[in-house]
Amino acid sequence: MAILTISRTYGCGAREMAREMAQKTGYALFEKEIVPIIAKKLDRKTEYTLEHDQLKDMFSASVIDFASSRFAFLKKDTIDPKEYKEALKDLFMKLLTQGNAIIVGRGSQIILQDQPGVIHIRLMASMEYRVEHLRTQHLFKQSESTLVQKIRAEDKRRRRFLETHFQQTGEDPLLYHLIINLSKIPRPKAEGMILELIE
Repeated sequence: MAILTISRTYGCGAREMAREMAQKTGYALFEKEIVPIIAKKLDRKTEYTLEHDQLKDMFSASVIDFASSRFAFLKKDTIDPKEYKEALKDLFMKLLTQGNAIIVGRGSQIILQDQPGVIHIRLMASMEYRVEHLRTQHLFKQSESTLVQKIRAEDKRRRRFLETHFQQTGEDPLLYHLIINLSKIPRPKAEGMILELIE
């Protein structure tokens, strides 16, 4: 009963790979599915939890504590980063006891880094590859320069998420069992390499 965590750079095709591997293995997939689970656990509306998950207009923990203590109506709409981190940890540890799950992002490679039976993967690709992937797979029609800006902004947001909650960027290669450059290794072969690790 293995757990697979997938860290990725935006636009490299990790989401599609995770879905395909979940189908092949029968593992449960947790990516966007994580947000409503955390929302329920924290007794928050899903849209507010999604805003926090994406770090949109997020206050620092000290500001949230200050505001929530003085204005009760804010408490249901804001999420303390520490509270969010603990909810993620509780969920991932529960999945660890159940096994057979693929977790995409949300700091899973950090929370579960020292746990036995967990394989950590990082997927990345060149900027050219990611631009083309977004165009062909997601049918984005923006110019190349616009897509490059979008990719860089999303990469920055994901680094900020990890720095906010875990004081890491997730880019340390020692966190991972395997790092794959999808610009160099075809996706089917990459999937085979990963599945070999969890067999």
